[in-house]
Amino acid sequence: MAWRRILAPLAGEASDFVVLKAAGRLADDLKAHLDVALLKPDQTSFVPPVGYGRIADAVRADLAKSAEEAWKETEAALRDEFASLVDREDLVVLDEPKGPGAASARLMTIEAGKAADIVLSLARCSDATIVGAGAADDRRPFSGVAESVVLRSGRPVLTVPGAGLPEEFNRVGVAWDGDPEVV
Repeated sequence: MAWRRILAPLAGEASDFVVLKAAGRLADDLKAHLDVALLKPDQTSFVPPVGYGRIADAVRADLAKSAEEAWKETEAALRDEFASLVDREDLVVLDEPKGPGAASARLMTIEAGKAADIVLSLARCSDATIVGAGAADDRRPFSGVAESVVLRSGRPVLTVPGAGLPEEFNRVGVAWDGDPEVV
C-alpha cells in the first residue's frame, strides 16, 4: 500500500524542524500529500498559580502575554520553515491531495482544546503520521495527542529521531501487539 497522505502534527518543540524536514522528504519521495498541523497551545496552561489578588492577576497576565509572544515567534519560524520546505522539495500547496504522482502540502493551525480529537481524526484519514522522538513525553503540552494517535488511529506512526532521518534506511522497527486488528 502506497502512502498518499502523511500527517505531521507540530507542537512548537525544537524537534518540529526535524519532523518537518523528514515529512517533506517522505512526501516528495512518495509523491504524497503532506498535512502539517501547527498545534497552538492554550497560553494560560503555561501560567502557574501565583496566588490571589491584583498583583497575582497582573503576574498571570504578563506570563500569558509572554507565552503568546513566544508562540508567535515559534509559529513564524515554523511557517518560514514550511515555505522553505515547499520550495526545497518542490511541493504544491493545496488543501487536498492533487492525485497520484503529485507531491503536495497544506499548513493548518489547530487551536488548543480540541487538538487531540482533531489530530486523531486527521490521523485516521492519513496513511501515516510523523512525530518527533519526544512527542509522547508527559511533560510536554501536547503529549496526549501523540499517545492518542499511536493508540487509537489504527495507522502507522513514524517517530523521527532527534538527528533526523538518515539518507538511507538500514533498519526499521515495527511495534505490534499481535492483535489481528492492526492495520
